[in-house]
Amino acid sequence: MRSLIGAALIAGAFLGPARAAPIPQMQCDRDLLLDMAHEILDRRGQLTGLHGRSFGGTAAYLSLRYGSRPVDDIFTALEEGQPANQVDQLRMAYLIAQNGRDGLRAWGSEPSRILASASLHEQRAILLLDNGTTFFRILGEVQ
Repeated sequence: MRSLIGAALIAGAFLGPARAAPIPQMQCDRDLLLDMAHEILDRRGQLTGLHGRSFGGTAAYLSLRYGSRPVDDIFTALEEGQPANQVDQLRMAYLIAQNGRDGLRAWGSEPSRILASASLHEQRAILLLDNGTTFFRILGEVQ
């Protein structure tokens, strides 16, 4: 029995660790995703069972991030009827993403104001600016 265990350990040392085949990354149909986002934005007020103010932000984000629809059209769709919650926050996050650090000037020069008042959308945009360098610099200045 000991010899079988020893042989298994020696064989395992020579064979190395077992390697699993890489799992392919899931891909979505970008065109279908954008079509659905545009449909939600265009018909947000008519979709039954959904409260208009709390619906549409994700569709707007997907349209801004992956689509080619004009920015003004996206925000106009969010503001029609009952304006969606967080329209201003989404607009600010978009400006940060487009204008880089210049987009942060809306808060002034006080770093604590940025982190205290920035929404999750805005904080994510700051984090994605330069792989977190600006975000963590601001965080370091606050502490």
